[in-house]
Amino acid sequence: MTTRYAIEFEHADTRFQVIELPATNRIQLWFKPASETVWQIGHGKDVPAHMTVQGAMQLVRMFIRGDINHDEYNAALPR
Repeated sequence: MTTRYAIEFEHADTRFQVIELPATNRIQLWFKPASETVWQIGHGKDVPAHMTVQGAMQLVRMFIRGDINHDEYNAALPR
């Protein structure tokens, strides 16, 4: 499976990656706390038909950083 888009950022001493899974039209969150050496799987979300992959990834980043709350996040990117 190839990845076309990815973002990486840091928040609260943890590295985060959001990667595109183009074969399934999903994005996947991974994280690595500063004290760890191995990435851990977070959660995945479908990319809604009306949204770009990059837009969905930015919503994940906004949620992790506390810019939007859990309800707003799940409304924008349903499970």
